[in-house]
Amino acid sequence: MNNAFEKLDPKIREAVWELGWDSLRQLQVDSIEAVLQSRDHVILSAATASGKTEAAFLPILSLMVAERRSSVQALYISPLVALINDQFGRLESLCEKADIAVHRRHGGVNESERQRMMKNPSGVLLITPESLEALFIRRGRELSRLFCGLQFVVIDELHSFLDNVRGTHLFSLLKRLEVASGTSPRYFGLSATLGDFTQAKAFLSRENPSLVRVIEDSSHTKNVRVSLKPYIRRKPPRGKPHNPEALPDPTATIADIATSEDAAPHLTARNRKSGC
Repeated sequence: MNNAFEKLDPKIREAVWELGWDSLRQLQVDSIEAVLQSRDHVILSAATASGKTEAAFLPILSLMVAERRSSVQALYISPLVALINDQFGRLESLCEKADIAVHRRHGGVNESERQRMMKNPSGVLLITPESLEALFIRRGRELSRLFCGLQFVVIDELHSFLDNVRGTHLFSLLKRLEVASGTSPRYFGLSATLGDFTQAKAFLSRENPSLVRVIEDSSHTKNVRVSLKPYIRRKPPRGKPHNPEALPDPTATIADIATSEDAAPHLTARNRKSGC
């Protein structure tokens, strides 16, 4: 491990060791340094399965252990229920050693699980925008109690909320939540597909986008090879039926095809042979 790992709370370090990690990814190192040494909002931009969730939550959980509050401290928002269910298990593994509760709230969560969070709000809450709206409608008077200690808001798949109605709805919910809870949380945006960060920064901090730090992962770059293959479409000889399996040699310079559909298996054979 490295210096960034040593900056994490001992209980979070213990959880990482028990998960069998022998090192942190560069994105996680950069995030730990940025989150623990500043009050900036953060965008984590990296490929799928690059450890973005852990990059956000390793430092967040360390700060939560150091300053426990009697309400939900971290809110994780996802556009997809399936993603919430997946992240729920991953976060439980990190939070168990630190005795941090992990809750989830969406249409598929049973009533007993919902009530546990309502009776003892704490730790991390994973939720969809629609379920957050439902809290406003059904539990509006309890929002202050539930979120009075809110410190962090993590928005997964941030790109899916930009420049659309669902994003406008979420932005409104978050601003209303700040007012209802009397808090000013730090915002984190996770995405694998952001190109221009201008709009994403404004979503996290409309008043001052310069306070949003962008951390990109440069360790997962890939080379893309492009090839061009010419085809000549020719009709089969008169009286001879078309045989889609009778493809020409994939190494030929120019291939004859009878229909455009023939090009797909031909390209597959050629690229498999060339290792593309």
